[in-house]
Amino acid sequence: MSKKAKKEAQPAQDPRTKVISDIWLYATGMLAIALALGSSMRYSFLAPIAILSGATVGTVVVWKSRPGEERSPLSPQALAQVEERLANLEAIASSGELDLAQRIERLESRDSS
Repeated sequence: MSKKAKKEAQPAQDPRTKVISDIWLYATGMLAIALALGSSMRYSFLAPIAILSGATVGTVVVWKSRPGEERSPLSPQALAQVEERLANLEAIASSGELDLAQRIERLESRDSS
């Protein structure tokens, strides 16, 4: 069987499984380091609990998400308003830079005279 046929024969994987696999891969590594280094610490049980809790919460959040669906916390009207405010801020900032550049030029021309 050719490589192309093998790829077509495999079912499409859910991208969440790759992310969850990465989460637990890193959590396992951190857990091994925490257990190795934490044996001499007073509260050595806290780091493994935090690591396992974080990996579990991360897994739940990733699994409940819907792949391919882009979510925005803002409504389209609120997003347009934020973009307009950003454009206004950019205009204000650039006008201040232009004014500063003009002042510097005037000072340089006074100094050179």
